[in-house]
Amino acid sequence: MTASWLRWMAAWYIDFVIWTTGLALLSAATGNAAVPIWLALIVFLPLRAFTGWLTTTPGAAILGINAQGEVDRAIVSRESRLSFAIAAFFLDTGIRGLTQWIDYPYPMPLFGLWPTGWWIAVVDIVAGLMLILTAVLLFRVMSLGWYLALGQLLLCIAATVVDWSAWDGVVTLMIHHRRALQNLPIRPGEIEFITAIFPEVMIAIGGAMVSMLLLTWRTYFGHEQHG
Repeated sequence: MTASWLRWMAAWYIDFVIWTTGLALLSAATGNAAVPIWLALIVFLPLRAFTGWLTTTPGAAILGINAQGEVDRAIVSRESRLSFAIAAFFLDTGIRGLTQWIDYPYPMPLFGLWPTGWWIAVVDIVAGLMLILTAVLLFRVMSLGWYLALGQLLLCIAATVVDWSAWDGVVTLMIHHRRALQNLPIRPGEIEFITAIFPEVMIAIGGAMVSMLLLTWRTYFGHEQHG
């Protein structure tokens, strides 16, 4: 079945996120300044068009688009817009997580543990790769991806609850670091407002994601019930 325009747009977006992530990792490795997003986009567009003409790009491969621009009918017939959106969320979060340690090189609580030094990068990269793997399985409408997604969401909620008392300090540090990168002063009441809604907002987002994932049960398991 020919891939839809929405799927192609998603494939291009995935390739762009991978491209900018690679540039960020290269900048961190070489110690050079980050590449401006507008410049990354200008270089990306013709490069993606050319590589897409030559072979299957990572974004197309992740979404199951082959060299002929077609998608397995079994995938298209079973997936839903909701399952596609959830998979895209996991993929985007995972890819961006690979460089989180570059943008925010401070420890984050993990069930009472505080990774420091290179362990921050290790934790972020491993977590990002797990999210990416889960997303690929979700895009392929594989039940293992559904189980992994549910497990990771519940794990994140549990970790947030266990480390509840630590989040005020973490959020305060995040705000100071972000404003320093932007070379901007902290707005009056900014820290108080953000700490007042964290980590409750994280629990709310996690709960919403679990609820939406449960709504896709038939997408991943309905065919099994019909033998």
